[in-house]
Amino acid sequence: MKKEKSRISLLVPQPPLSWRMEPNESQSDWRIEVQRESGSIDVYHVHRTAIAVGSQRCEYFVASIRHDGKLPKALSGVSRLQLYDLAADAVPDLLDFVYSKEGLCDLTTANATALLYLADYLDVHLLRKKVGVFLER
Repeated sequence: MKKEKSRISLLVPQPPLSWRMEPNESQSDWRIEVQRESGSIDVYHVHRTAIAVGSQRCEYFVASIRHDGKLPKALSGVSRLQLYDLAADAVPDLLDFVYSKEGLCDLTTANATALLYLADYLDVHLLRKKVGVFLER
């Protein structure tokens, strides 16, 4: 008679890493400050590995985060963007896409133009491609 082996996982399921979590809970290590044309400022607490690594990365942030002794942004842990209000409204959708492991994005006729602008501005290749396909429909 064979002995059956059983495996028991002691890991407690954790929610996926998200920019929407409280900064101290998620241990965010970068901040994006978006100054709107209306003058208000939106602050997003993000993670360098989420915004600068992987197929959904933002090349803009890759350059900002890279520390070669010449970039003061890399030392401050902050990226400051000045955006039109319509583009600023789409930043949460952009961050949801960047954090999505599947490269998912809620594209609508209301946010597609703003997301295309952000994809170009922040150099997010995969998002630019997805929005382009959406707009061609």
